[in-house]
This record gives sequence, C-alpha cells and structure tokens, in this order.
Amino acid sequence: MSFHEKSTAVMLGGIILVYSWYFTQMLAIAETAPVDEGVAAIATIAPLLGITIAALVGIAIVAHIVIAIVDVSRQGDVDDAKDERDELIDLKSEQRGSIALTIGALAVLTMMLTGFSMFWAANALLGAMVLSTIVKASFQLYYYRRGV
Repeated sequence: MSFHEKSTAVMLGGIILVYSWYFTQMLAIAETAPVDEGVAAIATIAPLLGITIAALVGIAIVAHIVIAIVDVSRQGDVDDAKDERDELIDLKSEQRGSIALTIGALAVLTMMLTGFSMFWAANALLGAMVLSTIVKASFQLYYYRRGV
C-alpha cells in the first residue's frame, strides 16, 4: 500500500468513528435539550463539535506519525510524492464526493423550505459534508485497489 492509500484508509476509519460518535451524542442531546432555540442549540452543541474536531485532529496526527514510522522502518523513507495515478484517483473520487454533497445540500435546502429548524438543517448539512468525505475516501480506496 502506498502512503496515500494508507492515509486515506486511516482517515476514513477515523471519520466514520468520530462522526458516528458525534451524531449519536447529538441525537441524545436533542432529546433532552431545547435545540430549536438558536442560542441554546449553539451552547449545547458547541462543546460536542469541539471534542469531535479535536478527536479527528488527534487521530490524524497519531495515524500519520505511525504510518511514517512504519514506512521508514520498512522502506528506509516515506514516499509521499503524488504521481499521475494519485492525481487521477483524487479527481475521480472528488467528483463522486461532490455529487453526494450536492444531493445532501439539496436535501438540506428542502428541509429548510419545509420548516425544519436551523439546528436540524445545520446538522443535516454537516452530515452531508461528512457523507461526501466518506464517499470520496471510499472511491479513493476502491480506485487504489482496482486501478484506474
């Protein structure tokens, strides 16, 4: 596996893990807190978002250090240069992720037009962004394994 493929796999797992935790916690909070009020919703969710972001950054840092150490011990260096294949995989995967984000954004607009609160619309938009990242990373791994 190349450095980029390992990085994508680890980040995909981290994103799924961290945001699954976030959305589970957010739904539990939404059952007990007055989330339809703007200030209360922000005060309720802001610490949760902070923990989520910190956890994802921590996972990324630790994972990339471990990947680099393993690569150095096996190959003598870290080969993180991108070639034409990596660029093509990025482009094709980004296209798939953008399609998912567009569909998600349209769903959020529909939610807003049909009367959902901003709390739910904001979390749905975050969900759409996370889903598009998962789609992109999944296609990257697929193209790395299958070839382009």
